Amino acid sequence: MRITILMPYFGAWPAWGGYYLETCRFNAEIEWLFFTDDARPRNRPPNVRFVEMTLEGFNRLATAKLGIPVTVETPYKICDARPAFGAIFADYLTGVDFWGHSDVDMMYGDIARFVTPGMLAAWDVITPYTVSCGHFQLYRNREPINSLFRRRDDYPRAFVGAQYELFDHVKFNEVLAAAGDIRWWRVDSYHDELAKPRCHVGATIAESGAISYEPKT
Repeated sequence: MRITILMPYFGAWPAWGGYYLETCRFNAEIEWLFFTDDARPRNRPPNVRFVEMTLEGFNRLATAKLGIPVTVETPYKICDARPAFGAIFADYLTGVDFWGHSDVDMMYGDIARFVTPGMLAAWDVITPYTVSCGHFQLYRNREPINSLFRRRDDYPRAFVGAQYELFDHVKFNEVLAAAGDIRWWRVDSYHDELAKPRCHVGATIAESGAISYEPKT
């Protein structure tokens, strides 16, 4: 199945960006598509594409695709809009089976060892965490899934202003939890998952080597 990770990214490319791209390179069966106003990094992998776009351009595109006024003021605020990426970037998803969103402040392992063909066939939304998360989440590319965000009456607030409201995390989690018609795979317990020899979650590691963030699940 074809998977595309949608990555609006506005501002300077991070200092560790080259290392991040190398972890994309070793997941050659997945495509990353960046929408950015920064210069394209050197030595980028063939499975990572860059489309020139500004924050203002994102607002215009999202307004046209969603039919509501979109006036996102800061790049970080775009995190709220992640569940709507399938609708906003629909023109880039022709022939794509699953789309997703992610972060650049992480390093990927061998994604295909965890997100298997059987998992893709069985589930509509795949979350390597206990709740809806922004750092990596996959969605089946079909209309009922791409419009799930509209099930919250307050969804237009996710597309206005500068304040991040955790729409992709807390509010969209409520949508997924209540959606009996959607097959949602997620980790049952963060701690139990980390104890497995091969687990489906990542962890934030401090300089001391300790796990620096552990949610209470």
